Amino acid sequence: CDITEEFDFALTDSQRVSAYEAMSENLEILVNRIKGLVGVIKDEKISSVSSETQQGDSIRVEEIVQEGTETPQEEVSENAENRAVGVMPETVCDEAESESVTEAADAPNPVVEVEEPTKKSRNILYKDDGKQVTVVGCQAGTKNLTIPGKIKGMPVVTIGAQAFKGNAELVTVKLPEGMTEIKESAFRDCEKLKNVEGICRACAIAADAFDGCTNLEKNLLEKEDWEWLFKIKELADGIIIDEYIGDEKNVVIPDMINGKPVTQIGFAAFGDFRSFDEGGFISSGRCGGLISSVEIPESVTKIRSYAFGNCFNLKSVKGISEACVIEADAFADCGKLEINLLQKKVVADGFEINELKDSIIVGRFVKNKAKIKIPNMINGKPVTQIADEAFKGCTGLISVEIPESVTEIGAKAFYACSKLACVKIPKSVTAIGWCAFKGCSGLTSVIIPEGVTTIGFSAFEGCSGLTNVEIPE
Repeated sequence: CDITEEFDFALTDSQRVSAYEAMSENLEILVNRIKGLVGVIKDEKISSVSSETQQGDSIRVEEIVQEGTETPQEEVSENAENRAVGVMPETVCDEAESESVTEAADAPNPVVEVEEPTKKSRNILYKDDGKQVTVVGCQAGTKNLTIPGKIKGMPVVTIGAQAFKGNAELVTVKLPEGMTEIKESAFRDCEKLKNVEGICRACAIAADAFDGCTNLEKNLLEKEDWEWLFKIKELADGIIIDEYIGDEKNVVIPDMINGKPVTQIGFAAFGDFRSFDEGGFISSGRCGGLISSVEIPESVTKIRSYAFGNCFNLKSVKGISEACVIEADAFADCGKLEINLLQKKVVADGFEINELKDSIIVGRFVKNKAKIKIPNMINGKPVTQIADEAFKGCTGLISVEIPESVTEIGAKAFYACSKLACVKIPKSVTAIGWCAFKGCSGLTSVIIPEGVTTIGFSAFEGCSGLTNVEIPE
C-alpha cells in the first residue's frame, strides 16, 4: 500500500498543483477499488479530493478520513512538513486488511447477468438479444394491436410473461406467422380482448396465458384442427374456404365443417396473391413456396379464380369431382403441377368454352365482331357463367347481349373494353366479379338487377363516361 511519491524541487508552483491534483485523483480511485473488492472499509466517508492554489507555495489536499478516526497531531505536523518539501505522506495499511485485499484480488470475478433494456417500435414494447425479439407490452391506449414478423430485421418469436397482463384496453391482437411461444400470464385478465389472430399450431401457449380473458371468442387451447388451417365463410347451406392460414405443406381439406359441407375454395384462398395494384395482383410471398399437395373433398363444387394462383411448388391436387367448376386462373402459375386440372377448352358457336357436367362457362369470342350475342344454350347445356377475362382488352367491342341463363359475370370479364357502350345485365345474374367492367370508359348507363348479391371491388372503376347507375334498394 506504499503510494509515496517524490517530486523534483525544480517544479514550478503550477506544476506542483497539477501533480498534487493528479495524485489525489489516483488516491481516490485506489481507495474505491479497495472498497469494492473487499468490503472491509465500512461506513467510510470519503471526502472529496481537491486542490486549490493559495498564496505563495501554500497547497491544501483534503485527507481521506475514516469516520470516527482522528488524525494524530504528530501526523498532521509531519504531513505539513512533507507538503513543504513536495513529498506525499505514506499511507499505512493494516496487515489484516492487506491480506483480505490479496485474497479478494485472487478470487474469480462473479458473473452478473444484465437484463436487456425495454425498447419501443411504434406502439410495441420489446426486448431483444441481438438475434430475436420478445414482445413485453404495448403503448397505452392501444386497442387493436398488430405485431410484425420482424423488428429491426430480427424475428419476433415470443410474447413475454405478463406482457399484457391486466391490459384494460386491448380488443384485438394479430400475431405474426413466426410466433413460437406465448409465455405465462401473457394476456391474463385482458377483459376486453375478443380476438387473437395468427396463432399457429406449432406455437407453445402457456396454460394460463389467457386466463381471465372473459370476452375472448375462442378458447385458443381448444381449437379444432381445421381452425389452425383455414379461415372460412359460413353460408346457410355450405362452407367456403376463404383463406389458408396454416403452415403445412401437404393440405387435406375436410368435407364437413361445423356440420356443413365444404362447397367452395374461395378466391385466392391458397393463392399467393393477397393485395391488388393497378397492374394486377401482388405476391405476398407466403403460400407460393409452401404448399406441395392438396386433397380436395368431393363436396367442393367450385374452385374460384386464383384459388391456388402462384403456388409454384404445388405438385399434386387430388379429389376434384367431375361436377366441380374450376374457374379460369384457379391454378395460374402452378408450374410444377403434374396435370392440367382445367377442362380442355373447345370452340362452340364462336366461343371458347369450358363444358361442365350440367352447364357451360363461356369464354373469349374467337371472331372479331363489334356486337356479340351470347347464346343461352351451347351443346344442349345452359350457359351459366362468363369466364374471368373472357373479353378482356377487346377494344373493338361495342355491345354485348347476355342471356337470362347467366348467373355470374367473372373477374375482369370486360376489363378495358374501352368502346363498350351498351350492356344489359339480366335479372338472373347474382354476382359481378372484381374489375368486371373496369376501364370501360364508353359505358354511359348501368342497371344493376335486384338479384345481384355480390359486386367485386373495382367492378366499375375507370368507367369515366357513366352518367347513370341504378342500384336496387
